Amino acid sequence: MSEQRGSEPRREGRIFARGKRGILWVAWYDCDGHEHRESTKSCDPRVADRKLRARLHAKERGERYVLQARRVTVGDLLDGLREHHEMRGTKSWPRIRQCGEHVAEHFGRDARAERLDYAALEGYVKARRRTAAAATVRFELAVLAQAFKVARQRGRLASAPMFPTVPVRNVRTASFTDAEVSALLDALPEPLRAVTEFASLTGWRLMECLRLRWPRVDFEAQAIRLEPGETKNRRGRVFPFGAMPRLAALLERQRAERWRVERARGVAVEHVSHRDGIPIKDLDDAWRAARRRAGLEDRRFHDLRRYAATRLVRAGVSRTEAMALMGHETESMFVRYALNDLPMLERAVAKVAALDA
Repeated sequence: MSEQRGSEPRREGRIFARGKRGILWVAWYDCDGHEHRESTKSCDPRVADRKLRARLHAKERGERYVLQARRVTVGDLLDGLREHHEMRGTKSWPRIRQCGEHVAEHFGRDARAERLDYAALEGYVKARRRTAAAATVRFELAVLAQAFKVARQRGRLASAPMFPTVPVRNVRTASFTDAEVSALLDALPEPLRAVTEFASLTGWRLMECLRLRWPRVDFEAQAIRLEPGETKNRRGRVFPFGAMPRLAALLERQRAERWRVERARGVAVEHVSHRDGIPIKDLDDAWRAARRRAGLEDRRFHDLRRYAATRLVRAGVSRTEAMALMGHETESMFVRYALNDLPMLERAVAKVAALDA
C-alpha cells in the first residue's frame, strides 16, 4: 500500500491519500512531538478536514490521543470500574454493580464508549425515568461517569462526555417522636428491639449497628470504638456510653445474652446484634410488621438517625460534638438531619415573643 505524497498541511497536521482507492488519512503531532496517523475511511476531503480539525482542537484542550480508544466498549468501562473497586474493597460495590447492569442493559456491553455523547446520555435518562426514581438515575449516571474517569486514568480513553444533570427533589425530612420510638420498640421482637434502640440512642447507620462486634465495646473505658475503615466515611469514631445510662444498660443486657448463648450453644458470639448467636444481616419482615402494628408504616430505620440528631441538638450538644458522635462529615448534612424539631422551634419562637411581653 503506497502513500501519495504532496499532502495538504494544516496547522501542525496534514491530510494525505494512501492506496489505490485514495483513502484519506490525517496526521498530526501531539504535545510531545510524536506523530499520530489515523484513517478517515473516506475519500471526501471534507471528512478528512473535520477529523483533522477535531484532533487538533482536542490537542489544544490538552486531551491526550489514545490509539485504541475507539475499541473501548461499555463492557470495558464497567470491567475497569469493577477492578478499581475490588482493589479498594469498596463496601458499596454491590449497589454500584447493580447500576452498571442497568447501563449495560440499555447501551449494550459491546457498544463503543466514544458513541456515548450527551444526546445518548439524555436518551438514557428519559428511558430510565419511566421506571426508576430520579435519585436512582442520577446515581447510575455517576457510576458511568466514574467508569469513564477510571478509563482515562488508565490511559484507555482521552476524554469523557458531558453528563446531563438529573434534578432530585426528594429530600427526606421524616423523623420519629419520643412516643413513636417507644411504640416501635414495644412492637418489636427482642433481637430487633435491641438494634433499633441502639440506633435511636447513637444515631448510627444501620450497617454500623449490625456490624458492631464485641471487641469494639470497651466496658472498662465505657466507650464504643470504630476503627478507620469500619464506617461509611472510613473515619474512626468513639461513642462514650458510660455517660448514657440507657445505652449502658442496653449493652449490659446484650452482653448477658451473649454469655447465655455461648454457654447454651457452645459457640462464640462476635456481634452485638444477633439471633441466638447468628449475626443479623438486615432488617426483615418482622421489623416491617412492627412498623404496621405501631402505625408507623411511613418510617424507615434511617429516620432514627434524624431522631438521634434532633435529641443531641435539643440537649444543647454542639454541632461539632454531635457530628463526631454520629459520623457526619459536613455541617450542612448534619443541619438537614437535626433542624426539623418542632418543639425546639416553638421554644425559640416563644423566646422572641417574650420580648413583646
